[in-house]
Amino acid sequence: MSEFQLPYKAISHAKFETVKEKLNQVAHSIGQPLNADTLFFKAPFEEVPELFVGHRVFLQKGFAYVAMHQAVDSGGNAAKARLRAGDQVLYTSSFFGDELWPADKLGFTKTAIQAKPDSVYFVVNRGAEVDVKRLTKRPAPPRFGRTLTKAQKAS
Repeated sequence: MSEFQLPYKAISHAKFETVKEKLNQVAHSIGQPLNADTLFFKAPFEEVPELFVGHRVFLQKGFAYVAMHQAVDSGGNAAKARLRAGDQVLYTSSFFGDELWPADKLGFTKTAIQAKPDSVYFVVNRGAEVDVKRLTKRPAPPRFGRTLTKAQKAS
């Protein structure tokens, strides 16, 4: 994938066999079942936010596993939002209410993307590294999310 200047590495046949079932589930869910000549790559999810923001991918131990056709598609939502490879996600919108939560764990970001019924918002950083584990929760700007009703807060 060096011709596209992306941090992807092709997965071996042995690795493919260990994750084949999960890749097949993801491919089926996006309406593109696997075929024998589909090439798969893995990349650190932090370095390729356009993959998990704009596409459904299989995530395991910090890596996104993607098919070749997904890896070279640059017209997704992340591209429209001007996210780039190397952007560091600092905050993710909560999947309820109107807070921004520190994006210190892959699992939380993945859950927010899967569970939120509408848009998921990210605060990204370009340039200097930030220790995300030291960030605190904070209220989101008014355009983010929605406020819980009293009934929702009570339950």
